[in-house]
Amino acid sequence: MLLDTKKNIISNTDITKEYKNCREKAKEMGKVVIFKNNLPDMVLMDIQEYEKTFEMLYSFFDKLEHIEIYETLKGRELSTKKEYTMDDLRKKLKK
Repeated sequence: MLLDTKKNIISNTDITKEYKNCREKAKEMGKVVIFKNNLPDMVLMDIQEYEKTFEMLYSFFDKLEHIEIYETLKGRELSTKKEYTMDDLRKKLKK
């Protein structure tokens, strides 16, 4: 979850005035959400948290792609197959 607690929320003013403290907070908590005009605006994220997040995302899309391939192949198995001989194809071409 992006907004786990109020502890990981910082203001845009804080980030400009106290970047070092905000960076340390992000390192400690994994990420902090920067608010601008009382709305979430940006995320400052620890590099390990960033890498972990993208590894999970890539893994998800990889699994999703495998599911789509499986469903496509399964659909092909279930579809009605009609076999043609070379003579059948020649007859169709002549028409």
